[in-house]
Amino acid sequence: MLNDQNHSLRPTLLAIESHRKWQSYAEYCKLREQGLRKQAFSSLDIFLADSLQWCFNEQKEFVAFVFNLCEDDLELQLIYLCYPLMSKLIKPTLDKWCKQEKVNSQPFRWYGKFFCDSSYIYHALQIDPCDDKARKWIITNLLEKIDFATHHLPDYYIGDPLLAIEWGKEVQQHINLLIDKKAQPFWQKELEQLLILVNNYIQWQASHHPDFEQWGKENKLQVDSNDETYYYQ
Repeated sequence: MLNDQNHSLRPTLLAIESHRKWQSYAEYCKLREQGLRKQAFSSLDIFLADSLQWCFNEQKEFVAFVFNLCEDDLELQLIYLCYPLMSKLIKPTLDKWCKQEKVNSQPFRWYGKFFCDSSYIYHALQIDPCDDKARKWIITNLLEKIDFATHHLPDYYIGDPLLAIEWGKEVQQHINLLIDKKAQPFWQKELEQLLILVNNYIQWQASHHPDFEQWGKENKLQVDSNDETYYYQ
């Protein structure tokens, strides 16, 4: 296990250990830190068996603690959000929570992000339009779709470039609605750079020029997703 992961675990272990019903989970975390994977998952099995006896509010408390701890930290997720925990405790708890929740966007955002269901993310924003974490997830997801569609250019475009334009319009709407105004320039630049290639491809199609790459050279326009300058010199 990486040293920086180990270091990140230590500040939270005291908080976990102080909770009477989370002792086996704390042991799991310590054993994982030591690289003792088999022993760690034995402790996790004990914790998961115990968690089935908890009341629903106790299950919600643990799920909220874990996500608040590592929602935005990929390295911590490798430890705290292991598959058995996700499948046996976190997913069932979020399923039930989302069926009951009316005012808190977090369980919908967590379910959508970690179980790959964007409908939950959009529902999170319906509940709380100020949930920037949900909004940034949508922005990122749509930008990744645009990027994927263009990553084989100039050889070929994946899908429909007009659909990418629609995705871009939705991204722009979400950028405009971000509460974190300082983040807007970053996402605006990301969107504009990705759409350069899409728009160039659409222009090339309209030109009826037989070769996209040659058309780009002739017009000094980007045709390659790997061209970081966006222009031919």
